[in-house]
Amino acid sequence: MSQNSFTGEVPSLFPLASTILHTLDCPNLPPPNSDIPRTVEDFLGCEPPTTTTISLDLSQNRLSGEFMPLPEGERELIEAVMGIRLVNFSLERNLNVTGQIPDWFGSLNALTAIAIASTKIFSLPPTINGTMQDLGRLDAGNNPYLTEVSFEKLAQITNIGQVQLAATNLTSQLPETLPDRWRPSIDLRDTWLIWDKGPNSRGENLPEYFRFAMGTDGKYLKQPLTLLVDGQLTVQPGMSCPMVIWDCIR
Repeated sequence: MSQNSFTGEVPSLFPLASTILHTLDCPNLPPPNSDIPRTVEDFLGCEPPTTTTISLDLSQNRLSGEFMPLPEGERELIEAVMGIRLVNFSLERNLNVTGQIPDWFGSLNALTAIAIASTKIFSLPPTINGTMQDLGRLDAGNNPYLTEVSFEKLAQITNIGQVQLAATNLTSQLPETLPDRWRPSIDLRDTWLIWDKGPNSRGENLPEYFRFAMGTDGKYLKQPLTLLVDGQLTVQPGMSCPMVIWDCIR
């Protein structure tokens, strides 16, 4: 459903989850045409033989507003039905989507990718943590409204390989330590992240887990300085800064 110029509020996942629930072939559930309503409790008591995965791509539309609060029953149904099915979710480039990602996203354990870049979403839920072991990519860059991210929570996702946070207004303090085996590709360009704990063991004013990249000639490798201009990442000609990379894993 990408690039369709859809307008309106951010859609609820409840209708999709409800449709999936009513198409399941499960002996513990009343038949679809029965007068007996199917409930979340009925669904939780059954074990469907197969699981169909879903990728929901709502990117590059004209959606606006934020995720609306869900009644408890609807939330439970979404968590139960979508938690093992939704593998990709994208809202990126919906420039007027705002608010925060709901807490119940943390129960969508099948997610492998979340893309909310180029929106006005200002908060990620603290429930994005070690329970989401399949999450491999989080793209929240190019969003000046995003001001805080918990690296401690992200570091619990041991399999994550790409974290895109460039061109955001992150003002968090970088953590003093991170797990040795947590080494995703992480883009922190053009942010306001803070490090005021002094130099690391190499004399660099960086956390111990980061270091400046050095070439064979003994000089720091440089990367072009990028700026956010009119909502786009732009290379500033003639300007560069030392390249920061992960420290070696010992």
